Amino acid sequence: MSLSPADELAILQLLYKYSHLLDSADGEGWASLFTDDGEFVEPEATRKGHAELAELARTHHRDHEGASSSQHWVHSPVITGDGDRAQVTAYVIVFKRAELPVQWKIIAGSRVVAEGVTSDGLIAWPLDLPDGSYRLQLIDASSCTEETPLLVAPARAFSGDFDRCWLLAVQLYSIRSARNWGIGDFTDLEGLLELAADLGAEGVGLNPLHALFDDKPDDCSPYSPNSRLFLNALYIDVARLDGVPAESDGITELRQRESAVASAQASGVRAFYSAAA
Repeated sequence: MSLSPADELAILQLLYKYSHLLDSADGEGWASLFTDDGEFVEPEATRKGHAELAELARTHHRDHEGASSSQHWVHSPVITGDGDRAQVTAYVIVFKRAELPVQWKIIAGSRVVAEGVTSDGLIAWPLDLPDGSYRLQLIDASSCTEETPLLVAPARAFSGDFDRCWLLAVQLYSIRSARNWGIGDFTDLEGLLELAADLGAEGVGLNPLHALFDDKPDDCSPYSPNSRLFLNALYIDVARLDGVPAESDGITELRQRESAVASAQASGVRAFYSAAA
């Protein structure tokens, strides 16, 4: 039985307690997160039991000049489990804490639009910042600086001042027609565009049609193409090329077989709905 959402949430909370207690110099609290026979494996040694684990936490703080100098952040945890066992894979990022007080500035272009100082690690953002893109600059008491983008967005996206429209969204290779060779091609696309226009659609949304790697068949994702300047030759309508002979017996047989399969599937669907009714 897989883990329940409640189990996964409890494990996430345990991970964050792991970091918080370690950063708070609470060696006994950190060790209590482990079972009585729990162990912590390092390249140099393995610590077992609460006493050794608590000493490990205290040693960590002595080696890193106290709890205020660093902070642990559990990043991108992946939880897998079955029944009463779980395994977590995660990155733990250790970074230097800012030394308070911290000066902050919000910059637009070359202009400072807001600034202030925080002594408790909390910044009260200005409530009247216009929507747009800014830069947030931080300078702590040790003159360590950090800069990050700051985006101010409206409460909701622009809904437009135009009439609603609709379009067809298709994967070109999935189109079947009486004339193609098993996958949709550019002639099918031409017919689809005409059909969509006749029905009143505003457009046709397609999968990417870029050229792929002929020598790397496993690299078949259209979102990582060989080139975005050229189209995938797989979608060419071969029958429209000059000098191409008339349809072969093999293609005719393949088309007849596909038609028979499609007819059988349609009959099965009709029989299902008739039985359901």
